[in-house]
Amino acid sequence: NLNGAVDQFKLSFKELKSIPQDWKMYLFDLDQDIAINLRQQNNYQLIMNSKKKNLGRMKLVTGSEDFVLQNSDRIPLKPLEFKLYHNYPNPFNPMTRISFDLPKRAQVELYIYNIMGQRVRKLADHMFRGGHHELTWDGRSDSGNFVSSGLYFIRLKSGTHVATQKMMIVK
Repeated sequence: NLNGAVDQFKLSFKELKSIPQDWKMYLFDLDQDIAINLRQQNNYQLIMNSKKKNLGRMKLVTGSEDFVLQNSDRIPLKPLEFKLYHNYPNPFNPMTRISFDLPKRAQVELYIYNIMGQRVRKLADHMFRGGHHELTWDGRSDSGNFVSSGLYFIRLKSGTHVATQKMMIVK
């Protein structure tokens, strides 16, 4: 019982020598969408807060790389960095794909702005799992009208991270 407090725990994994060298060993933090390679890092600090619905959901998986991937809950094994990729195609007509990476579960805002800085379209404003994501923009504004040819900006925000990319619609 945490009683509204924040508790910190350190998980340590020792004597892992008895596990075959060719097996992969990962600890998955299912609340943060983080994979910890226990061959590289044999401890993990877990911060629990009673305000969270699920407290400290973890999963330990060891075995072949295929087995670990099948049991990873789609959490990437290699840590990703916050990144907004160039849309594809660019220039585009009538639609384009917008891809981004998140290192862990986070609230994401993804908006399209015109050259005058006015918001044209909200593509996302909700929680995303950690990993690679791809959204499609059909060239329409929030009101459902097709926007005119020209230069537009994609703005991705998650926590303190912000990234912007230019894109062009050609009709």
